[in-house]
Amino acid sequence: MRRQVCVGALALSFLLSLAALPAAAKSVNGLRAQVPFDFHVGGRLVRACAYTVSSMTDDEQLIRIGGADDGASTTTNSGRENNQGEGRARLVFHRYGDQFYLAAVWGADGTGRTLSESKRERSLRKELSAARGVAVEAEVVTIDAR
Repeated sequence: MRRQVCVGALALSFLLSLAALPAAAKSVNGLRAQVPFDFHVGGRLVRACAYTVSSMTDDEQLIRIGGADDGASTTTNSGRENNQGEGRARLVFHRYGDQFYLAAVWGADGTGRTLSESKRERSLRKELSAARGVAVEAEVVTIDAR
């Protein structure tokens, strides 16, 4: 049985620099989600853990996704989008086999932050497409947040 631990180097926090937002926007601040699988953010692999999204600035130019006992951080470019009709807080991942990549963070207000595709994800998709002889698209996996 695999033990899920979120300590030290395994529990990393992530700072996401965002596109310009109005000062009143607080769509993702305070979200919490239990992610049951290891996943990539940018060039980093992080472990399954409970994560919290926090706004680091009033205008949400910078948000932090962190696990328990975290101590490290990384910066990733992302942009703001409107998601019409969903209206639920969630983390969105791209899945290729057993590898997951954080793709977006959505607030209950229908706005969210999409992350730029990492070089690692892009490379994996191209490699899989070449091996299969057809274009490979990621499976979208959603984890609800509260």
